[in-house]
Amino acid sequence: MRRTIFCLLTALLTLTSQARTHTDSLLHNVRFSAAVGAYSYFDNLEFSGCEYTQSQTMAGIRISPELRLNWGEFRLAAGLHAQKRYGTPRFIDDFDFTAYFQWDRDKGRARQRFLMGAFPRMGLLDNYSNLFFRDSICYRRPNLNGIFYQISGQNNFINLWLDWTGWQSATERETFFIGLSGEQRVRLFRFELTGYYFHYANTYPRSGDECVHDNMQAQITAGIDLYDGLLRRKRASDMLTLKAGLMAGYERKRDGTTPKKTPLGFVADLKAQLGPVGTHTIYYCGDRRQTVVTDNHPATYWGNPLLQSNSYLQSLWYYELFNRQHVQARIGWTFHLVGSELYSQQSLQLSVRL
Repeated sequence: MRRTIFCLLTALLTLTSQARTHTDSLLHNVRFSAAVGAYSYFDNLEFSGCEYTQSQTMAGIRISPELRLNWGEFRLAAGLHAQKRYGTPRFIDDFDFTAYFQWDRDKGRARQRFLMGAFPRMGLLDNYSNLFFRDSICYRRPNLNGIFYQISGQNNFINLWLDWTGWQSATERETFFIGLSGEQRVRLFRFELTGYYFHYANTYPRSGDECVHDNMQAQITAGIDLYDGLLRRKRASDMLTLKAGLMAGYERKRDGTTPKKTPLGFVADLKAQLGPVGTHTIYYCGDRRQTVVTDNHPATYWGNPLLQSNSYLQSLWYYELFNRQHVQARIGWTFHLVGSELYSQQSLQLSVRL
């Protein structure tokens, strides 16, 4: 009996020693860090007389501190976004909590990134044009809430993401996005896919129109990057890309009577920049979108509302005030040609990351 007890105590002490050694090794590799970001915006939309949207000015500043626990390829982070909208009486208008797990691996030819939790959207979905997301999304929803995974190589990438935007309750509908995008480069040629499915479910118990809505958008394009094959780039910011393709959609209201819609249209996209001056011009021509009736149009359709027209040209012209490692600032003027009607938009954006 004494021998058994002695063996058990010896085994327990050995395991304790090994656990302590492992813990000490882990703590030795753990690094604490902190980051803070600031994003300020002024966006004035002049759409007087437009049947699809209205004039408004969106302006404010968002401060985003974050604490990080890093070890090896892994990270745990927690922080918040504190946003103040200009002109309101409140000290802070919105708080968005940030907490997520991150894994990064950069070995060989493939680079992988995985995030899960509530994490900043900035920099993750930049390949989506604002045909997919209206301007106010980046101002008022700074986080993705869900999962993001991307694998990329020297000439390609593909990502898959989930953004849970509405927790079902008596007053809140269950809503979420599932998205997929990617790009393949072959010399000066580019082939791209961007798309998402948006699920607009119901409250519990049911209310409103008592219907589930489905909204799917996908765009496939082919194009050329002239600075990758023909022109010599003098600055890292110089670019000249042109792409064109098709944008398809699927819009459905699950009430058994409303016909589903499958809009299809042609899309052209031009990006050009020389020094601090640049343009991003997008043209859509095809079937009208966002036409299936719903009890809350902005909550059902998160894309550009001007796609309700069958012809839409958006042309942004900008000047970069700063383009440094930690500070970027840009002033821009956007022209919107909706059918035969011309509207305008002026914007100033400042981003700081430390």
